[in-house]
Amino acid sequence: SAEQLPHVVHICQAVAGFPLAIELAAAWIRELSCAEIAAELMEGVDRLETTERDVVPQHRSLRAVFNTSWRLLSSLEQRTLPGLSVFRGGFTQEAAHAVAGATPALLGTLRNKSLLRHAGAQRYDMHALIHQFSAEALDREPSAAAPTQRAHSRYFLTLLADQAVALDTRTAGAASALLQPDWENIAIAWQWATAQMAL
Repeated sequence: SAEQLPHVVHICQAVAGFPLAIELAAAWIRELSCAEIAAELMEGVDRLETTERDVVPQHRSLRAVFNTSWRLLSSLEQRTLPGLSVFRGGFTQEAAHAVAGATPALLGTLRNKSLLRHAGAQRYDMHALIHQFSAEALDREPSAAAPTQRAHSRYFLTLLADQAVALDTRTAGAASALLQPDWENIAIAWQWATAQMAL
């Protein structure tokens, strides 16, 4: 109905269109209204789970799906995927290698396992939910998180510095076009660097 539609849109946006997440949310409709389901999701997507007996265990929740996929990864893939979660708005092959040590072949493997997506020529991104779970995995490894964040900040601030002069010249358009896809990464890099200076 017209009254339910905004809540349905909110639900789909909250789970970033992930099909299983939408299916799990839809299963709640017998007990909750669309507005109540949307409110539940404000508490976190981890609340999405089912107790239906005909659902295999690895599909009972989004975390179960991710954990199943995680267990199937090699140790190298388990180290690399969390490192890629420091990026915002996608990343290039070059950035992935500089920040997380990911080779093109490894990026291709993760994409084939549906953990990464192509986002243009030699550019990748992560589904929002995979990004969330991968970031949590990185947070559980403080010894890896800090060096990865430092490498991310160094890479993008160097990229910005390299283009700084061009931004004030007739080649500003080309420099801006180079930087534009990574504005989110540049902002995160700047914020991290300034936070470190304040310590």
